[in-house]
Amino acid sequence: RWEDAAADIRRARAVAPDDPEVIRAVKLFDNLGKSLADIRELDARLILSPQDFGLLCDRALLLLRSDDFDLALDDAESAAKLAPWAARPKLFAAIALVGLGRAGECEKLGVEPFIRLASLSPEFLETISRLDSEISAERNNAELYVSRAWQLNEIAQPHLALQDAANALHLDAKSAGACAEASYALTKLNRGDEAFAQIKQATDVDPNFSTAWQYRGELEMQRGDWVAAVDSLSHALAINATPGALQKREECYRRLGLLAQAERDHQALDAMRAR
Repeated sequence: RWEDAAADIRRARAVAPDDPEVIRAVKLFDNLGKSLADIRELDARLILSPQDFGLLCDRALLLLRSDDFDLALDDAESAAKLAPWAARPKLFAAIALVGLGRAGECEKLGVEPFIRLASLSPEFLETISRLDSEISAERNNAELYVSRAWQLNEIAQPHLALQDAANALHLDAKSAGACAEASYALTKLNRGDEAFAQIKQATDVDPNFSTAWQYRGELEMQRGDWVAAVDSLSHALAINATPGALQKREECYRRLGLLAQAERDHQALDAMRAR
């Protein structure tokens, strides 16, 4: 009932224009005005499809952009009940909770409390929406969970990423991608031994997974196992030569006192960057 709400705001402003609550409400309604046409369109669509979690998430996103954290939280929580497997409702609920000064409640959602809408790119929001929809249609597709885990690791949400990686491994125990994403998430959660076991599993399952070999090498560097790290990084470089892997192997060679090999990698790195 947006017209009634606008009328109430006008009356409140006329009666007490300097009241702090009136000032807050006027500012909120002004923010909503920028997205109101889109919100009303979603209102109409939700009347026809009240169980559509995607529409609820779309409206929650518009409300978050308007700084209406109360209404956004309502929509996100409703969407989460309809689609407990979806990521967007959890992320949007956490952003709303932060906006309401209730960041401590993010933990129960598996979301890190530093999350902010401004830190989520339009590309990420579009991709996570698509993956939620695809998972809704294909709940047993391991690769979809791996893809979403990668996205969640990219925005530093390791708890949610680990849940998706675990779901993928439950569906496909030989998913090297799921092992790698689990390893990334476990590292962020300071569970180093488990992280290394998962990345080792990834390279065992898929010996041609260059990214996994590189990350395995990086974890071996963190463990101070420079010889093993050289071997892993060499595997990665043999499959796909990247500046990152070359730079890491150069560091390992220097740690081992193998300066000629380090210099060779340094020159190769310079040549690669020059191209």
